[in-house]
Amino acid sequence: AMLLTRINCADWSDVCTKQNVTEFPIVKMYKKGENPVSYAGMLGTEDLLKFIQLNRISYPVNITSIQEAEEYLSGELYKDLISYSSVSVLGLFSPTMKTDRKKVND
Repeated sequence: AMLLTRINCADWSDVCTKQNVTEFPIVKMYKKGENPVSYAGMLGTEDLLKFIQLNRISYPVNITSIQEAEEYLSGELYKDLISYSSVSVLGLFSPTMKTDRKKVND
């Protein structure tokens, strides 16, 4: 589930200042434990929907089972996102490749 909130900066100037809102309108997506991501495109367009859909999942996705890997390779894991992006990368790392895995995650 996703919560959408509209804030009027005239009424909530302290919130807008704290969140570094300097232009209007602005769309920001917040995820627990992550910095907010700002949308820079046109409002009310397919691009806004694409931004929301692609940012609702944290990246990189950690595939932890053979079933998830098979679903990823067949396109079933996130089939609802295929129309928004045709690019995906699968990295396979052995337990000894911690440095390489960290580089990808960063």
